[in-house]
Amino acid sequence: MSLFPFGFMQGNAYVGLLDLYPGSAAAYSVRLLRSAYSGSAIRVRRSSDNAEQDIGFVSGNLDTSSLTSFCGAGNGFVTTWYDQSGNGRNATQTTAANQPQIVSSGSVITVNSKPTMTYDGSNDFMSSALFNYSTALSCYYVTQRVGNATGGNPYNPDISTPNTDGTDGGAFHYVNPSLKGAAYPFFPNFGYYDGNGNYANGDKYLINYEMTNSVGFNVYRNNAFEGGGSTSGNIPTVTQGILIARQAYPLRYAYNNFSEIIMWFTNQSSNRSAINSDINGYYNVY
Repeated sequence: MSLFPFGFMQGNAYVGLLDLYPGSAAAYSVRLLRSAYSGSAIRVRRSSDNAEQDIGFVSGNLDTSSLTSFCGAGNGFVTTWYDQSGNGRNATQTTAANQPQIVSSGSVITVNSKPTMTYDGSNDFMSSALFNYSTALSCYYVTQRVGNATGGNPYNPDISTPNTDGTDGGAFHYVNPSLKGAAYPFFPNFGYYDGNGNYANGDKYLINYEMTNSVGFNVYRNNAFEGGGSTSGNIPTVTQGILIARQAYPLRYAYNNFSEIIMWFTNQSSNRSAINSDINGYYNVY
């Protein structure tokens, strides 16, 4: 593998993370993850007249020049976060008041000089196209805690699963009232854990989960083991798609920035350190 920690040129060909570790189930990012992907990164609504436009990539990075040119001196909000996996599982939000923000007063919102989307902890969220899960799941995502959600909700559900029967689908990572990490690891029948680390406003995290039917789950934060458990449970069939920054049952929101979310329906434990290195090489999370 190349010494480059993220997307790079090999001869005349661009090589992204998903070229090195293919077969993703869903992939959302502000960088180009797969050389064969020819679509846009996001679709943006500008505040001045509510017009919308797709924004793509330049040299593997979000085309921020086109983004700021389109938004002008106003604000920009994301209506679609396109799935780069090739599976068409785009994350969308059609209600203007619930769309995450990526441009503020003509400037791209960034974390460590990389574009990001702010979910306001009040009503902002995105939902993917519906899809069923398999017998294993690996999920990697880049987030920054901004603050507590409004309305007295002390929990931040980074990513959750909406169950089709209206029950609690669980969530990837909360921040509980004592600022201690906690997780119902996406599927409550897999059990849960209470983390030991503090979660302060402004902190950046690269979270990844590895779980397999009848085996259990492990959670890593910034490439360090955080918690997990063993279980004889299986991924439930009533679970479909994902919600970003929202949990449906009970209703909770996250006040976070998000820059990248990638899921595989296979256990990527053997590639975990290399995948984390690639992601961290681009976003400089830890």
